Amino acid sequence: MSLFYFFTIVFILWELNTLIFTKSYNDFLESSIQRIQTQKVTTDDIVFSLFNLSYFIWTSIGIFTNQYLFFLLLLILGVVSATVSKKIKKSNIDRILLHRRIDAVISIVILVLIWFSQY
Repeated sequence: MSLFYFFTIVFILWELNTLIFTKSYNDFLESSIQRIQTQKVTTDDIVFSLFNLSYFIWTSIGIFTNQYLFFLLLLILGVVSATVSKKIKKSNIDRILLHRRIDAVISIVILVLIWFSQY
C-alpha cells in the first residue's frame, strides 16, 4: 500500500467523521469562520485549515493519476458544495446539515471507488 492510498483511508475516515458528527462539524466550521474573520485564530483552526489544504492538494495530485475522473469529481463536488453552502441561509440549519451529510456520503462513495480501483 502506497502513501497515496493511505491518505485515501485517512480522508474516508474524515468524511465518515463529518457524516456522523455533522452538527458538531458545522458548529466548529461556523465558529472557525467567525474567529478567522475577527483574527482570533486558534490552533484548532490552523490544524483544520492545514488538513483541508492537504485534502485539496492530495485531490489535485490525484488528477494526474489513472483515476483522474474520480479526483475530478471530488474537486467538482467541493466547488459545488461550497457554492451551495453559501446560498443556504444560516438560519436554515436543517438544510445545511442535510447538505453536509449528502456531500459526505457522495465523497465517501468516490473515495471508496478510488481505493478499490487501485487494484
